[in-house]
Amino acid sequence: MIEKERIKKLNSKKILKNGRYGLYIMQASQRLSDNKALAFAVSLANENNIPLITVFNIMPSFPGANIRHYAFMMEGLKELKKDFDSAGYPFYIMDGYYEENFFKISGEAAFAVTDCGYLRHQREMRERAAQKAEFAFYQVEADTAIPCETASQKKEPYASVLRPKILKLLPYFLKTTKIPELKNKKKFVNFKNINICEKNFLESFLKCPLIPGPVPYEKGGYGEASKKLKNFISKKLNFYHLRSDPSSDYSSGLSAYLHFGQISPCEISLSVLSSKSAEENKQKFLDELIVWRELARNFTLYEKSYDNLKGLPDWALLQLAKRSSDERPYLYSKEELEKARTKDIYWNCAQKELLIRGRIHNYMRMYWGKKIIEWTDSPKKALEIMIYLNDKYALDGRDPNGYASILWCFGLHDRPFFPRPIFGNIRYMSAKGLETKFDMEKYVSDIEYLEKDFNKNPKRP
Repeated sequence: MIEKERIKKLNSKKILKNGRYGLYIMQASQRLSDNKALAFAVSLANENNIPLITVFNIMPSFPGANIRHYAFMMEGLKELKKDFDSAGYPFYIMDGYYEENFFKISGEAAFAVTDCGYLRHQREMRERAAQKAEFAFYQVEADTAIPCETASQKKEPYASVLRPKILKLLPYFLKTTKIPELKNKKKFVNFKNINICEKNFLESFLKCPLIPGPVPYEKGGYGEASKKLKNFISKKLNFYHLRSDPSSDYSSGLSAYLHFGQISPCEISLSVLSSKSAEENKQKFLDELIVWRELARNFTLYEKSYDNLKGLPDWALLQLAKRSSDERPYLYSKEELEKARTKDIYWNCAQKELLIRGRIHNYMRMYWGKKIIEWTDSPKKALEIMIYLNDKYALDGRDPNGYASILWCFGLHDRPFFPRPIFGNIRYMSAKGLETKFDMEKYVSDIEYLEKDFNKNPKRP
């Protein structure tokens, strides 16, 4: 049973009684396991005794995406196609743009269901298609523990404000959903199914940048996400209180899989809760997975300026304006920063980690962002560079988490601190602070080893 709060009708049309099939247009929830949008679509198809067709559109270009992101996503889709075929759910992977293909596949549809992304281009695609559809069009929120509009009807300023609202609702919403069996499996539709396993498919198909290349240390898909989850619970969760230390790797490594919807936050949460790890570590992890992740979605849902400085709280904007003429210790160009050519070895290592691994250790990502503010001649330029680097290189770039985390460096979801040059009352971070808390020599050594290993064979699959 899907909680009614997860379901939102995007138009006023009805389910067509003469429709020959139902449609599930997959975008944000790229999985079979605990896919609440798919479960709802199957239930609707069963109620109307019609088949269900699932379609995923591979667009030749997508805002901010490059071959690194597509390659990771494609690995998941190859696995997913096999999973759908085994389960008996018709699944088509089509090339073309969302709205263009929607009208190709919806001619005899009775209804359409889609999942839920939170960025403006995702919302706009869904809304345009829904308004032009001649049948009922539903959205199902399948990639949060709590539906965003249920958790809060407004933009929340701090995690401490959203947290009690989420915790109150968790007992009702935190559950996985089994996909019902599709009763009518009639196959009469013959949409064009592209062969994504074809050699050099991406290079010949894409109309987006072919650099940076795929991350050789990460493989996409639900199977790989499940392995990482099991490894995290068995080997890392007991040490999660040490997660801030960049010289150790106690993170889950699941961020990219969550970004592409290859595993659900509910499945992860319940697996962690059922483990025998210390309660303190379980709660710390779940606070980040649920409260902070969903605070980022709250921000992108209710703040139109989620990717520019106008999205900051007034106090932070005031501090940035007051300190805009402060002298900077160094000024680096976007190109110098992108190539990790600064005088700060710790920052360079964080940037190299992003270039090679497609991610930065979370604590170092905060330091990375703070230093870019310090080394550019304006907050506006600093923000543009951060978004550019994160969206281009991070596997989980172009995500609510990314935009919220970047703006956190400028004061979002944070409180004022003692005044400093350049930052004013916005939180400051220093290399000395890193050295006081962590074994930074080991962190540098680890990244140097990573760089050498990568340079031996940067295109290793």
